[in-house]
Amino acid sequence: MLSVPNIKLDHSVSLQVEHLNYAQYDRKQDQFMADEQGNLLLSDHQGQIKYFGELPALDQLNQMIGIQNVKDEVNEFIAIAEMNKKRRDQGLDSSAMTLHSLFLGNPGTGKTTVARILGKILYEKGIIAKQTFVEVSRAELVGEYIGKTAIKTRKVLESALGGVLFIDEAYTLATGGTQDFGSEAINEILKFMEDHRSDIVIIFAGYTDDMEKFLKMNEGLRSRIPNSFMFEDYTPKELVAIGLADLKAKKYRVDATTYTALVEHNFAQDNDHSNGRWIRNLNEQVIRKIAVRLAKNPQADLSQITEQDLIAAQL
Repeated sequence: MLSVPNIKLDHSVSLQVEHLNYAQYDRKQDQFMADEQGNLLLSDHQGQIKYFGELPALDQLNQMIGIQNVKDEVNEFIAIAEMNKKRRDQGLDSSAMTLHSLFLGNPGTGKTTVARILGKILYEKGIIAKQTFVEVSRAELVGEYIGKTAIKTRKVLESALGGVLFIDEAYTLATGGTQDFGSEAINEILKFMEDHRSDIVIIFAGYTDDMEKFLKMNEGLRSRIPNSFMFEDYTPKELVAIGLADLKAKKYRVDATTYTALVEHNFAQDNDHSNGRWIRNLNEQVIRKIAVRLAKNPQADLSQITEQDLIAAQL
């Protein structure tokens, strides 16, 4: 059929075809052209393929700005897990691989986002059974009195069975010392990890130095969490790219050069270097300046960010 695009594919589909042939078409006669033997005459037209739907999780990860070392490590991590799964499926010996991981880094470096994507990747690759992602912090694990913590923690662990459990700011479980109820939660987690080695992936996230204290709280933690992913701070150039992408997603237009100057200026002046959070907060400041300007001139373009707005957002 004559259509543009010629082929529509969901992003999750892999079109494993070396080449596509297109037949010549006579629009006036409304028919395909053929030679004397009735064989269709081929065109040198290449055609178009349009993809739709959500990108596969691995592509979502690789399209993230910055954190290249994390992306490389996750790709290697997935490749090994996928190979082991294929070997088991074929009845071959496979090395035991524990998927429990540490996500280390400062605020706003993408730890939670990557954890969610990693859960999707593991599910799409058939490495975990469920597309379940449970995100908790100390409050969801630790109770107010002896005995309640184990019950709360076990309930959370069971809810994530077959999927991924993400424990944000996991180091807070170790802040109260050995007499704190946080240690009760850690003991329950360790026991569950041992009893369900292949049925759950637990990701412990937090600041690098604080997580080192967390690992020292129980000698069983380090051996059971062999995978570490270090999330580096974003560079000013990467922050600019994140900020521009955020504004574009919100249907705003801005001059990239002038916006870059604002980001670099404010970054140098500001003590708050919370990475992705910082650039999103800066964009919110810019949007507030737009709102103030539009209040005085309701007929102005709602999508255009002016130099005046950017200057107003300077520190």
